[in-house]
Amino acid sequence: MVRRRPRSGLPVRFTPSVATEIRLANEGSAEATIVEVFTRDRVGVLHAITQALSDLGLDIHLAKISTEGEKVADVFWVTPKIEDPAALARVRDAIATALAEVEHA
Repeated sequence: MVRRRPRSGLPVRFTPSVATEIRLANEGSAEATIVEVFTRDRVGVLHAITQALSDLGLDIHLAKISTEGEKVADVFWVTPKIEDPAALARVRDAIATALAEVEHA
């Protein structure tokens, strides 16, 4: 049987809200698209982002994962390079949808 620790006696911490921002860029790499995601940290965020990229058939060649307080700043170099504006919009939408699902889980 797994025993849980008792809840902390510390008061609930209130932190400023963190807006979600998703940026995609093709400058800076000849072979990859750079995907930057800024959002509020919560359980499942990294998994949701990487699963969305995988579901779109993208390979992550490099990832820089950073969390400062409540803010996530994750950067991924993905291939194949995405040139089509409609495809870039699909990537942005897929990540936004995945993050919204984590928010409501």
